[in-house]
Amino acid sequence: MKKSSSLFVKNAFIQMDKLVVSALLGIYVAIILFGLDKGFDFSDEGMYLMLTDPHQPNQYGLLNYDLFFKLFYRFTGFQFGIVQLRILRLVLYFMAAGFVFRFWLALFPDDWQKGTGMQIVPLILISLFGGYAFLPQSLSYNSLTVVLTCFLFGVYGTAYWKGKSSLITMLFTGTFLAFLFYIKITVFFGFLVLILGFDLFAKKRIIISLLLLLLPLVIMEAIFGLVLGKSGLLSMIEGFQFSQLRDGYGLFHVLKSVLVGIFWSGLIFGSGLLGALFFQSNNRRIKTAFAFCSLSIAFFCIYWITITEESTFYLLFGILFAMGFLTMNKSTKASRPKIKFLLLVLFFLPFVLHFGSNVYFMRLGVHYLFLWILWIMVWLKVNGEFHQLRIAVLAICISFLPFVLDGLWWRPFGLEPIFHQTERFVYQGKKVIFLDREQILFLQNLEGILEKLQAENLQVLPLYSIPGPLYLLNRQIPKTPGIWSPSHFEAYFAKDLNAKVILFNGLDSLPYAVQQNYLRYEHPEKPLIGVEIYVLKENHD
Repeated sequence: MKKSSSLFVKNAFIQMDKLVVSALLGIYVAIILFGLDKGFDFSDEGMYLMLTDPHQPNQYGLLNYDLFFKLFYRFTGFQFGIVQLRILRLVLYFMAAGFVFRFWLALFPDDWQKGTGMQIVPLILISLFGGYAFLPQSLSYNSLTVVLTCFLFGVYGTAYWKGKSSLITMLFTGTFLAFLFYIKITVFFGFLVLILGFDLFAKKRIIISLLLLLLPLVIMEAIFGLVLGKSGLLSMIEGFQFSQLRDGYGLFHVLKSVLVGIFWSGLIFGSGLLGALFFQSNNRRIKTAFAFCSLSIAFFCIYWITITEESTFYLLFGILFAMGFLTMNKSTKASRPKIKFLLLVLFFLPFVLHFGSNVYFMRLGVHYLFLWILWIMVWLKVNGEFHQLRIAVLAICISFLPFVLDGLWWRPFGLEPIFHQTERFVYQGKKVIFLDREQILFLQNLEGILEKLQAENLQVLPLYSIPGPLYLLNRQIPKTPGIWSPSHFEAYFAKDLNAKVILFNGLDSLPYAVQQNYLRYEHPEKPLIGVEIYVLKENHD
């Protein structure tokens, strides 16, 4: 009787949790949908959109996923706009959650019959939505990297866990890796090494695995070469040489970025571990020592890692602390080698995804939190703590909400709050986006000045980090989707500067070549706040 009553209560809790989690997921989706046509960041988001412009050059690029959009345009004539890319990102996140759920069912097949595993889909979705808390909301190489990682878990991870790899599995895995090659080359190599290592451990033929994994990439290169006359591989080789000339993209800097992330993550994890020891100890002096050490490390980390205005540090901190706290749960199940190995992979995989970026890990890490959320869920699942699992699911689903709201509505990346994005702007014929009043005036005045300069068909070069206005005015940038620093400018244009008009926002020094060969255009009303226009001397009247 007690067992039957307990089962009834458990099922009641499961149904209630499903209802609450589904309602929370609906709130997240509504928040995202409301902002789809509002706001546009001229900086990073401008580059994301430039990479989808089929007419935009991308020479010497390490990011070559523009080839897929160029190929799609060649066959369909369709060019993605801002809203379409945001919808595509949302759709891909739903698909990614489905692939992770497939992997979860490989770990815990009984969850399908019990219906308890369905919470994983909204949970992973909400953790993926954490990416909206930092950086613009359009589809980018960061969101694509995360989505493909989920796909790899769903295909290769599932097959590896079941021990049932097949030719189809390896070809699909190779296809996802090939996409990563064009999206983020460092992550491609990271996953390739990991997968070959797993196959070696499983005593498979590495040469055959390697050939199957690389076959889709060879096919894609052939298609791009035949249809577009371009090669991602050649562009990658040239791009690597140019990247060494740019600040923050040398091997030392990208390694440093990852190692710094591991250092701070390890410290926070350790503070959680010491917090758990505090509760486990019965000795008063030892408890005091553990409490002091845990709090000292926690406050030290909070003080030093919060060096920018984003609040997402606290989300990473809370999750890492919880992981460290859970680690001290001495379960015989959790000590199984296979589970230990999975938890180790899930812990370090965010750093593999981050490798190649010069952005501070504690800022960008919010995009990879789904892996650490999965770590927590696996840990709690193997320990069989039903109520702990319930509380964790609800806590995670609720805790992401203020950060997503902050990133999309209150403090969108590089923008005023979403409620200021009320002015309608039409671009590329019929596409519409709502911007704030200052951005609208900026675009209108810039377009008017370029018309006065008779620059309709002349090359315009934006310095620095402002490709967005040219995208909205249906213009392209010579050679590259954006110029971010003087070293970037020198790498691309030191010996070949043919632009007739230069936009300069003063974020860094004005290049010497511009000072020598261009004159500043004087506009009496100074309508472009913070932006100066320089015109080639021979075109200046």
